[in-house]
Amino acid sequence: MADPTADKDPDLVKLQSIPMFLPIMRGTLNLPPGVRDPEVLERLNPIGLFNLCARYQHHLNTNAQMIATEQASLCINIEPEVTKILNLATERQKKICQVC
Repeated sequence: MADPTADKDPDLVKLQSIPMFLPIMRGTLNLPPGVRDPEVLERLNPIGLFNLCARYQHHLNTNAQMIATEQASLCINIEPEVTKILNLATERQKKICQVC
């Protein structure tokens, strides 16, 4: 008789070999409301999430400052170019008015 696992996909065999586990927090299971531990939220430590949010806020602030600096630099560098284009357009308009 042939081995039944020989025909199976290797990935499925690998997944089936992983032992079943439950989440760390029992409150995440689909248990009836009366079975859940009401004190589970009191035992959670929010410091890790707070630190993650603080790091993310610092990251966003740093990037915002860098982008604001680059935008200011672009505005300063664009101003002379806009002036050149305006002067060129004004000169062309004067030449067209002289021809007419």
